[in-house]
Amino acid sequence: MMNYDEFKESVSEQIRDVLPEKYRDADVEIRPVDKINKRYEALFVKPFGENQSVAVNLEELYEQYAAGIMDFEDTLSAMSAMIQDGPQVAIDLEEVRNYEMAKERLFIRVCGAEQNEELLKNIPHRNEEDLAVTYHLLINKSGDGTVGSVIITNEHLKAFGISEEQLHQDALENSPKILPPTLMPMQDIMENIYLEEMLGFGMPEEMAQMMAKTMMPEVEVPMYVLTNEQKVNGAGVIFYPEMMDKIGDTLGHDLIILPSSTHEVIILPDEGNMTALETQEMVTEVNSEWVRPEELLSDGAYHYDREAHAFEKFSSYEARMEEKEAALNMEATQEAEKPLDGVISEEPVRMEKEEGQIAPEGSEHFEKQAEQTVSEEPAQSEKQVNQAVSEKPAHSEMQAERTAPAESIHTEKRVQKQAVRSGKGTPSPKRESVLKKLEAKKAAAKERESGKSKERTRSTHQRDDAAIA
Repeated sequence: MMNYDEFKESVSEQIRDVLPEKYRDADVEIRPVDKINKRYEALFVKPFGENQSVAVNLEELYEQYAAGIMDFEDTLSAMSAMIQDGPQVAIDLEEVRNYEMAKERLFIRVCGAEQNEELLKNIPHRNEEDLAVTYHLLINKSGDGTVGSVIITNEHLKAFGISEEQLHQDALENSPKILPPTLMPMQDIMENIYLEEMLGFGMPEEMAQMMAKTMMPEVEVPMYVLTNEQKVNGAGVIFYPEMMDKIGDTLGHDLIILPSSTHEVIILPDEGNMTALETQEMVTEVNSEWVRPEELLSDGAYHYDREAHAFEKFSSYEARMEEKEAALNMEATQEAEKPLDGVISEEPVRMEKEEGQIAPEGSEHFEKQAEQTVSEEPAQSEKQVNQAVSEKPAHSEMQAERTAPAESIHTEKRVQKQAVRSGKGTPSPKRESVLKKLEAKKAAAKERESGKSKERTRSTHQRDDAAIA
């Protein structure tokens, strides 16, 4: 058995012999290929006089050869079939070099920034939290979901003679035109998967539809799958212009975004009953069990704030809301304390002035009046001050009590949450497993919320009783 270096050399020498006549004078070379989440060596074959090469992953084929799945002759035959079946749409080099023509083919993709750190050093990109938006040139797409593209490198950008900002804006504008977005309820996707399975067993369509509906688990959490029409590398749709605003307005809530894979994301309306920790745990668990490394997007959960038009990590959003709540509560407390200082400082000043009003000396009437002023007025003033001291804090406490819950309702409601994912070709057991985990977390969260509601009711009654006393 040949080692990898011997395998590569033999392939490059013999591949022309197993290809049709038009490949006899083809250019053959082996070079590394850098792709999102993946780097490998490929065999490039370009027929004489044509401007497009077909690439075959040598490393994957060698693994099958080394495992004894195929001998060398079978491996060459498989490579020949791949090359002949490869994309045959010619690339107009003028379209690639002329930016005004090339920009009509631009579209965006998204990947994890950390796992693609080396690749990102050589290509223009824009970071969004721990994700990176990259730019690609569409070569061809087919009805079976195949998308052929070229990643834009720093060399391309220099040849285009444009700024990275212009590339970004043009790619954003063009992406929805050539790869339109799709948003589907998770329930519909799962039902279609079950239906295809039943039809695959030879079941009549009407019966299969009935069976598919009965197999659907009950789901309280509304979930939607967002991708492109090809359902390939569609996670970048979240950064299409105004996409998050449109979905948020349709659902009537802020959005929670779960990175299912590089192909799609899961969208949930933020109804205040999920936490960042719970959603992140769910995403991490699903990724480890079901997502292939080359399709992994992120282990985090994200949030879109419609009011602020902000895409951020879910945990960052929660921290920002807690800071805002603390600031509002502090402001309410300070405002409630202001009237108390004024009552205490004003009354004694009035008393001093009244005590200083002296009647003509020798007047018996005055001495009686003065005696009353000295003896009675301070008592009356003392009564007023005591009343102000005792009543004001009660008023302040009630005022703060009315203010704080209004600002903290977001935190009190955000107690539960979980997530699910979907993807093209994903087995139905995966989706069913995720949904069951979501429902279990939802039930537990409801119990916690019920307990917290009772505790808040008891706490409010205690505060009201204290104010009355």
